[in-house]
Amino acid sequence: MRLGLADDATAVTAAQLRDVVERLTQAGHWRPGDLEILFVMDAGYDVAYLSHALADLPVVLVGRLRSDRVMFRDPGPTRSGPKGGRPRRHGGVLAFAKPDSWHEPDVTTVTDTTRYGKAEAIA
Repeated sequence: MRLGLADDATAVTAAQLRDVVERLTQAGHWRPGDLEILFVMDAGYDVAYLSHALADLPVVLVGRLRSDRVMFRDPGPTRSGPKGGRPRRHGGVLAFAKPDSWHEPDVTTVTDTTRYGKAEAIA
């Protein structure tokens, strides 16, 4: 589907996903009581907005984050300085493209796969 200049890509995506859920339900491939339908999306999709827009459907949305994404850590406990002031809103920077900005992982798993070799997940 080609989008026009006035089209909202996220609204069009939400409508397409609603249509997929409806067709899966009509075909009997999803029934009430089944696990949610899992949609895996690339980094170009607004997964946060889509999850809000599709909150009434039995879906789980998972989206890839761009490799150049930067996030902020938890600011930690509030501190009050001698002059007062508002509490910090952000902690340190976590840049996906800069491994030296990453914290020590809480969990690391390694799985040998027959197709891709070793797969490692760090969280």
